[in-house]
Amino acid sequence: MVKPIQRLTDPNVLGGVIINTDGNTTVFANNLLSSVNTSVVLYGPPTTRTANGSGTVFAHGINVNYTDNADADGIPRAAGSPNVFVGDDIDQDIPSIRGVVEADEEDVFVPGSGAARFEAVPKSEREAAVPPPEPTGQSNVETSKFTGTPTADCGGIESTVTAADGDLSTIEAISLSPRFTVKKLTRKPSIAFDNPLNPASGDLSREEIVCNLKLLCINCLEPIYDRYNNSFVTNTWRPRGIGSPTSQHPKGQAADIQFRGVKKSDYFQIAQSIKDLVPFDQLLLEYKTTGTGLPWIHISFNKDGNRKQVLTLLNNKTYGQGLIDLADR
Repeated sequence: MVKPIQRLTDPNVLGGVIINTDGNTTVFANNLLSSVNTSVVLYGPPTTRTANGSGTVFAHGINVNYTDNADADGIPRAAGSPNVFVGDDIDQDIPSIRGVVEADEEDVFVPGSGAARFEAVPKSEREAAVPPPEPTGQSNVETSKFTGTPTADCGGIESTVTAADGDLSTIEAISLSPRFTVKKLTRKPSIAFDNPLNPASGDLSREEIVCNLKLLCINCLEPIYDRYNNSFVTNTWRPRGIGSPTSQHPKGQAADIQFRGVKKSDYFQIAQSIKDLVPFDQLLLEYKTTGTGLPWIHISFNKDGNRKQVLTLLNNKTYGQGLIDLADR
């Protein structure tokens, strides 16, 4: 999803015009300053501010606004640039190819199944991709050097979920760690996919899923964000039925991570760093040859025991054990 970027003088649907982009003084679209969250909107005497900008596109570190974003008073933005566009979706995970991306763990547990899912996608939605011969890049099959003690205690967060009595907005506001709430790991615009935490019958309970998300944050995501402040999560919990039935995503145990401003060639080094930085059950360095070709890193944590499994995947098929640099593919 991409939509026109909002700029100085663009209106909302009730005619509230952006008159000041004081959070941005140097980034332009069509020779007009681009609007960012908290830009001033004038209706006449009353004013409001823009809000709800992109979760993936920023100017001076502030979320850029685009058409249909709601201002702080709830009124949607209108008009916008005729030829400069912005959005929230992380391009390798757009919903039209979601089944392709999320076949990753399926191949881990049933070799070849991820590739079968990939091949089942119409050719119009992908590029033909066959694993190449042995890579010319580096590889690292060493085990993790992490020596810390993982946190496996959820600290009673389950009772906080129970006390919410099923109210989703209350549950989404629960703090998991200094950077993350439940909402920030399950809902747009914070992540690529909007997955309200409504597990189906037979899944883990909300209490169990929130506990797992908390442990994933404390043990994995917070240390990764501390080292790489350009990190962003594209996906954590998702409903059962998308991807493998053995996936750790529906349990709240796994996250997919990318890095702003990072080239494809940098992911191998980042994955090596993460391998020794945090405890994990699975660390998957995932490459693809479709779309932009940007990789991502899948990491999971299991409080009941971690396998410390490290694999490199190409187009949702296991390429090899350990970390392999496939940046030239």
